[in-house]
Amino acid sequence: FLLDQLKRSEQSSKAYPRIWNSFSEEFQSPAHIMVSELMIVAGRVAARFGQEHGYQERDSSGVASGLQPVPLLYRVQHPPDLPMLNGCSPDMKLAFEDMAIEQAQVAENVWNAAMSEAKLNRGFLSARTRDEVRSMMSPSLFTDRPAPHTVMGICDEFGYTRVTSPIRRMDDMVGHWQIKAQLLAEHGDARDKAPWHWNRTDMFRLAPIIFRRQFLANRLMASSSQFWGATMMLRMDFEARRGRLQPPPAGFYDINSVHYCDLPWAYYNPSNPGPLIWTAVVDNRDPKRPFLSMLLHSGLNVRAALMPRPLGPANLPFAGTKLRVQLLAAVPHTNTVLVKLAPEEYQPTGTSPFWKFETAAALPYMKMPSMNRLPENMTEPTPLT
Repeated sequence: FLLDQLKRSEQSSKAYPRIWNSFSEEFQSPAHIMVSELMIVAGRVAARFGQEHGYQERDSSGVASGLQPVPLLYRVQHPPDLPMLNGCSPDMKLAFEDMAIEQAQVAENVWNAAMSEAKLNRGFLSARTRDEVRSMMSPSLFTDRPAPHTVMGICDEFGYTRVTSPIRRMDDMVGHWQIKAQLLAEHGDARDKAPWHWNRTDMFRLAPIIFRRQFLANRLMASSSQFWGATMMLRMDFEARRGRLQPPPAGFYDINSVHYCDLPWAYYNPSNPGPLIWTAVVDNRDPKRPFLSMLLHSGLNVRAALMPRPLGPANLPFAGTKLRVQLLAAVPHTNTVLVKLAPEEYQPTGTSPFWKFETAAALPYMKMPSMNRLPENMTEPTPLT
């Protein structure tokens, strides 16, 4: 099926460039969790090795003055400064059912409730709870000395360093060089000399540099994923509105699976052209934004803005709420995707009908481009799979 569609697409001079999209929906499967935990263990072992090994620094008379640990880059996340933070907004629905409104306005109570949930759920938080404490979390940083990492629950004197991906992360490579140099020194003839490529002062200088570069690299990766996901979504919707989008053949998907309802194919009929029905989940319910932040649930890894959103903060749906949406507009090169609620009959059962309450009108300066005409300078495409 796919090869046939690609062959027909390549034979046309007006064909879209191919987009290969791969993803894993089972990111919390037992296998993924096991690998993730083993990677954390490796980082903990490396950090402890660095603290328990090193070289004996000696003064001018040759007297040892103490063990100098192996200089490493440590990943840290300081605990939240709870007395300086606010709890849940009294104007919004309370995410914690067993907590009084007055209690929820105290940040410490909210944080402790979230930590209790994490302990009962193998360290995981529901999207609903995570949204309540995300603004309390301190950013993860690099330092030259071990320090706590709150989210990982690391609070001892050894800390945590990353060493499992030296090919794609600079800090992991630095850790490998430092540890290998130490191992060579311990089993060689230079036990009384500093064997490392960098000392602690170098680590202090490297930490902000690597942090900035990794931050930019992560943003670029996210932007690239958003661009191609939005482009694929735009093309599919454009073809579906004309009835030219080719659905998968019978048997390609298990239509009896509970996950099939989350795919746009469950609602698409080429004989009745129209916009695709996408499944999305609420990412956060920030009342300061004129939209709801959504995450497409179809594996495209696309973030979208739902407009209009409920006007009253009390009507905002919790993070993790599943909705069916339709595309309003997409501008891939600016990573902008706007969606609206699909008709009520498409909404998942069990989702609170917040759309029945008052909704804010779309901002007047935001023009919603028509999806029923070709974008400028685009030729008529061939059917897209």
